[in-house]
Amino acid sequence: MVDRQKDALRLLSKAAFSQKSNPSKSIVLYQRYLTFFPNSPLIYLSWADLLMKLKKYREAERKLGKIRQISPETIMINVNRYVESLYHQRRFYDITIVIEKFIDQTFSPYIFHNIWGMCLLHLGKYEEAIAQFQKSIQLFGKYSLAYLNWALVLHLQGKSEKAKEVLEKSEYEERNLHRLHKEYSWLEDDLKDERNEEKKKRIKKTMKSFEFIIEIAKEKIEEKVDERFEDTLYGSG
Repeated sequence: MVDRQKDALRLLSKAAFSQKSNPSKSIVLYQRYLTFFPNSPLIYLSWADLLMKLKKYREAERKLGKIRQISPETIMINVNRYVESLYHQRRFYDITIVIEKFIDQTFSPYIFHNIWGMCLLHLGKYEEAIAQFQKSIQLFGKYSLAYLNWALVLHLQGKSEKAKEVLEKSEYEERNLHRLHKEYSWLEDDLKDERNEEKKKRIKKTMKSFEFIIEIAKEKIEEKVDERFEDTLYGSG
């Protein structure tokens, strides 16, 4: 059994190493790995990832569907990590495929709808993004990050006053401000790496809208801190 595991791990390492230089070889190695462990969800996930990189989306969807069959109880742990990894790689379209395939299995679908909305935002599909943020709020009305992102899209559409109205409905939390700053820093990196002028314009426009939302969020959080300080100093009654 130990030798079998070693052989399988060796194949897996080779497959991972070959993904960039020789993707066809990786696929053959994944197939061979499955002769050792035919019900390995991680292999199907790696295989689907490679297929999406090759723009073979239908084949990728079939591999993702296989994961649903063999590991319905535990797969969401791997999918959550995978979606996070894809987001860091800025593979927004790929994320929409993965989320659509697994959203009915997650314990927190409102979080996935919010991520889905952010991917659509980055793809320039603003109305579809708003629909996802609204779905997130519909499932969990206190999910403030979805309100912030909804307002962000409205600002991108030139609807600043409407964006402010949506922001009034949001609870302001320090962790959400941290998330907005993180998104902004990723956009700065995107701008440095992008060569297409039209895409650069869209990134700059998105950054402007983030600046608008961040500024309001900072003001609201500072107001909350001041109110808490006054309550502590003078008492709330």
